[in-house]
Amino acid sequence: MMIYIYKIIWIFLPSAFANMAPLFSLKINFLNFPITKNLFGENKTWRGLFFGIMSGILVAFLQKTLSALFYKIEIINYKEINILVFGFLMGFGALMGDLLESFIKRRLKIFPGKSLPIFDQIDWIIGSLIILSFYIKIQIKFVLYSILILGILHFLINTLSYNLKIRKTVL
Repeated sequence: MMIYIYKIIWIFLPSAFANMAPLFSLKINFLNFPITKNLFGENKTWRGLFFGIMSGILVAFLQKTLSALFYKIEIINYKEINILVFGFLMGFGALMGDLLESFIKRRLKIFPGKSLPIFDQIDWIIGSLIILSFYIKIQIKFVLYSILILGILHFLINTLSYNLKIRKTVL
């Protein structure tokens, strides 16, 4: 079972880094304006989208470079896919999941930074899976395990970040 967990974590690394990139690019004054305030709120910026997608692409290239070392946990063959497309789709998918969640939160009158339980942990996973499914075939078992494992891992990392005073809230 542990090898399957490693495989899930490995394939989702571009999405995970894309999901975190907007937080690390807050001080960069490039494309720093909302995608659309009315739909997603003012915290969802073109800057976050740009750096998130770039992070997904860079991590995918790193995975391809390291694939000889990590071949036992690869679900896809990084030498046979277009790594630029893969990285873009994983980054874009993660951020589209996050934007969808923001859209829903705005409709429910939930303020930015406030939690939408469960969906806060899995929005980026679902977005990545949906977008990636247009490029590679994904089995339902993989979808369910990914949501479960990464959702729990995401919650644990956010809780740790909160306790270490890195985050202001636990999502």
